[in-house]
Amino acid sequence: MNSTHFFVKEIGKKTYLIDDKGNATAYLVIGRTKALLIDTGTGVNDLLSFVKTFTKLPLIVVNTHGHSDHVWGNYQFEEAYISMADKDLYYEAYSVDERRNFIDMFKYMIPQEVTSEEIENWIHINPCEVLSINHGDRVDIGERVLEVIELPGHTKGSIVLLDEKEKILFSGDSIIGRLWMHLSESTSLEVYLNSMKRLRRYCNKFEKIYCGHTKYNEEGFEVKFINEIITDVSKIIDGELTGTYLKDKSGECLVCDFDYWSIWYKIHKEDVSC
Repeated sequence: MNSTHFFVKEIGKKTYLIDDKGNATAYLVIGRTKALLIDTGTGVNDLLSFVKTFTKLPLIVVNTHGHSDHVWGNYQFEEAYISMADKDLYYEAYSVDERRNFIDMFKYMIPQEVTSEEIENWIHINPCEVLSINHGDRVDIGERVLEVIELPGHTKGSIVLLDEKEKILFSGDSIIGRLWMHLSESTSLEVYLNSMKRLRRYCNKFEKIYCGHTKYNEEGFEVKFINEIITDVSKIIDGELTGTYLKDKSGECLVCDFDYWSIWYKIHKEDVSC
């Protein structure tokens, strides 16, 4: 079932990818007694009502990290879970300035019937309460349990969720085709590499990786992507590769492009091409 604002694909049994018009991706995982919503997108459109067309079960909302395009829909829910390492980032995402800048940049996303007063209300809306979620926590939704795995890197509080029953890893922005590691809230490459090495221990428990920006017409990553990331990041850390200098609205960074992905990371050396 699609709408004018969301595109949906079933990626597993009672497991749905919800594409927020190409800007972010949420996932709905339905168990026997509850349903889990992983991330909430930009919040410009009515995600809650859309989710209710799939299930009437009580909802648990978990954010993979605190960036705006993954938490802005939280205001439509009573509460959500997030790593406390990203709690400040979460509340910063709801600042009036950040939300107003988003509206100015992405006016095309706003449905024509939305009034200027409604837009202003959205800019000033308050986020829902967030509760702590930690490494090793298990989200039980009835005959289906998802495990929380900490993966600091893209942000200090990034997590991924493992659905062993459907063999899916929901990776947020931690494992993605273009990985941003150059932000002030990002960790060092060394921390990220250690996170990925820990995650590798779980690779026999999943077959596909679905990230926070997988579009409805795309497939998830294969498990082998984990080893590719570990190898490529190790080469950067060891000095075998150095990225190309780039400056854009997200800041200054070095960029290394590989066959299937790229990484943007903080500048510590002079610019040398990969």
